[in-house]
Amino acid sequence: MTLSFSNKEFDVLVVDDAELNRQLFSAMLRKMGYSPRGAVDGPSALKAFTEKRPDMVLMDVQMPGMDGVEVVREMRKLCHEWFPIIFISANTSNEHVIEGLNSGGDDYLFKPIHFDVLKAKVASFKERLQMLHELQQYSLRTKEESEAAHEFMKHFTQLNRIKDPMVQFFMKSAEVFSGDLIAFARTPDNRLNLLLADSAGHGLTSALSVIPLTQPFYTMSHKGCELASIAQSINQHVREYLPLPRYVAAILVSIDSAHGTLQVWNGGCPTAVLVSEDGGEVIHQFVSKHLPFGVLSPANFDTTTELYSLSEHSYK
Repeated sequence: MTLSFSNKEFDVLVVDDAELNRQLFSAMLRKMGYSPRGAVDGPSALKAFTEKRPDMVLMDVQMPGMDGVEVVREMRKLCHEWFPIIFISANTSNEHVIEGLNSGGDDYLFKPIHFDVLKAKVASFKERLQMLHELQQYSLRTKEESEAAHEFMKHFTQLNRIKDPMVQFFMKSAEVFSGDLIAFARTPDNRLNLLLADSAGHGLTSALSVIPLTQPFYTMSHKGCELASIAQSINQHVREYLPLPRYVAAILVSIDSAHGTLQVWNGGCPTAVLVSEDGGEVIHQFVSKHLPFGVLSPANFDTTTELYSLSEHSYK
């Protein structure tokens, strides 16, 4: 939805101690189709401002008691969202102009005000304000969609379901969305299957790229399929669902505690390291021997896994 307001809805607060000036500026603004309201001095301007924040302020500089510069400083303190403030003064000195702009004013007009000049200024600031509101709405929608997508990805990858006593993991992505994936599943014969994946690229596109991996991994693991078959199926899914040149580097691991074996398929990931229980000794390294998922066609895909016996070592 695009935020928009008509001229009639555009609220302009006219602050001037001279009644004739207030009437003149208000008449000009009404002729342009805007909705003006007046304030006779600084305190009444701040009261009107706090009751209803205007879309724009026309501010006289020289007023008895609290001058326009002081009023503008207070308005900027009261509201951190940007809205246009135009100073109006008979004093054309550079010193007064600089002071007004430094206090929070956005522009300066000199009396007597020409109708067409005021019309152009107000229209220009209204357009800028409209663009700002649209950007804010876009930012809000993007944030809401990002949060929803993040929850979807979290649920889809089933990270909240990883409660296996043999599994401890830590994952911290550089962005809200990333192509990093961790998945664990038990087979019917109690083997523990592990999938670590890293999709090429960054952001939501990269995160979506790991989706084709989860379905065949979980489904085939729960059916007790061999690691080579799972790798073949994942590669086929990536080829079918991801447009080239998207690909996903991954490591598949199957831990069989009953038989003391560790089976690994490494396609394009850094070397996986098996360490001793105390972490002080590197027992074995599983280097990448395959290309990432999605690079090769099913006919050329290599499902060969590396089998390692754990019988002689304690492991983590």
